[in-house]
Amino acid sequence: MQNLPSLLYLITVLVGIGGDALLRSTLYGLFSNILHSLILIVPEEFSESRQALIKLQENMLSTDVKSLFMGGPTDPIPFASSLDHMKLPTTKFEELNMYKYEGLVRFMKEMIDCFEVVPYEGTDFVLETESVIETDQNEQVSIKQYWLREYTDLCKETMKTANIIFFPRSLVAYSIVASAEQSYDMIPFVLNFLGKRGVDTLNDDELMLSIILSICQFCDSIVLLTKEKIGTIRKLTLFGLFFLTVANSRTFSAVVKLLSKTFNMLFEAQDINNDYLSIGDYFNHCYKLENKHSEFVKSYESATGLIFGEHFSFTLSLLLMKGLTASDTSTRRTTVAFIKQLVQIGSKLKYLQQSQLGFYTALIPFDKQYNSVLFSDQLFTREMFGCDKGERGFLFQKFLILIARGFEAISDVFEPVFQDHFSMTQVIRTYSSSQYDYIIEQSLNLFKIMSNHSKSRKLNIKEPFADCGFEGFKGHLTFNTVKAEVKKKSTQLVANYLVENFNEKEYTTLDSVIVSKKKQPKLQAKTSIKK
Repeated sequence: MQNLPSLLYLITVLVGIGGDALLRSTLYGLFSNILHSLILIVPEEFSESRQALIKLQENMLSTDVKSLFMGGPTDPIPFASSLDHMKLPTTKFEELNMYKYEGLVRFMKEMIDCFEVVPYEGTDFVLETESVIETDQNEQVSIKQYWLREYTDLCKETMKTANIIFFPRSLVAYSIVASAEQSYDMIPFVLNFLGKRGVDTLNDDELMLSIILSICQFCDSIVLLTKEKIGTIRKLTLFGLFFLTVANSRTFSAVVKLLSKTFNMLFEAQDINNDYLSIGDYFNHCYKLENKHSEFVKSYESATGLIFGEHFSFTLSLLLMKGLTASDTSTRRTTVAFIKQLVQIGSKLKYLQQSQLGFYTALIPFDKQYNSVLFSDQLFTREMFGCDKGERGFLFQKFLILIARGFEAISDVFEPVFQDHFSMTQVIRTYSSSQYDYIIEQSLNLFKIMSNHSKSRKLNIKEPFADCGFEGFKGHLTFNTVKAEVKKKSTQLVANYLVENFNEKEYTTLDSVIVSKKKQPKLQAKTSIKK
């Protein structure tokens, strides 16, 4: 029991590493025995804690938990001998990615949480007399408190070494077991670490995934956003937006989840409020009018060929298009959910519907609400498309055509939109009454392309992308269509942004974030463990 944090940490460091089935089986057996031992030592009066542990023990037998250790459907042979090891079949193990690893650490955290109400007094263990855990005067120390503090210290010690192999795992584990007061300070610390290591680190998928997942967890632990913390979350949001261009199929979903959290935090804290006309208005006010961020935004716009301006919703939707056209359904669902969240936040501001058009357009292929006849009647109005120089109509059509081309491998997802004759008839009827001739011409071309399902046909008219600030419009369709030069410039920009905004001058306590301030008490056996 005294060594539980060390044993669990050892497992988290070694699990899923290498091609040795014997080691994987041994770790699974060790973990199973730890859980069984915890059930035995829980005092009888804490029956709820014991039942929770028994339920976790039942989960240990599930295929999902076994596969985390074994890297696939191979059955473990706990504490097998070397002779047994020779008989094991040669197996190609599945990768234990950070998403799966995060699930394993959460499982361990649930084990520890079962001891939240179990005090050290009255159990088989007491605290050493020369050291005590700092608590309120009347607060009773639980076994859980001790274990979590020991475990977080082990994570900190590993992170101090900045070992590129163990740092990602230690960081993710720390983000799950750390207390709420420790979480906020870790956000600038981690991003400072990332900026100092430079461009190469930003291309390390495993490290980036661990950093983004851990930051998401740290954000969840923040209870109250002060003015200082709002400033950090704003900077974190801009980092996420910039990184959308750098992210690949492995990291994109995590970045979108991060942005979902930061936008929600800023909205809940009333930083995004109805003083703004739209989310785009908020962005331009916070990031384009302030010198500290504006130069980075301009550099990013230059690198990507997309302008954060009047048509902010189209710009952000284009940056998210890789997620919309991804073959992985989980990535697609995450991206769609985030765009719907942006629509919901935007509807609670002063709400200019035309400022949401880019988000609506992105949702048309994925949500019946946005390709229904009823929604079409509300969408295709002169107010929506006839109040500017025709740019919104042009971007709307080109976005739909572009995303349709991205669905060549999964056309069945988009096909109902092509067959929605009511919506397209309404488009033609509305645009035909427009005073802008080229809108009518492009509408007819759009209708023709959609009716014939001809996704590869090009419009034989001038496409004024540059005129409306979208020169890079076609370069963000899929992960493969992002040009290497665009990605290289964006990666360098992200690294520079982190160095400039998450440094010792901005956050004076960075050096002490992972330093243990107090020697933690040790649990010492009072009697032998009852069998």
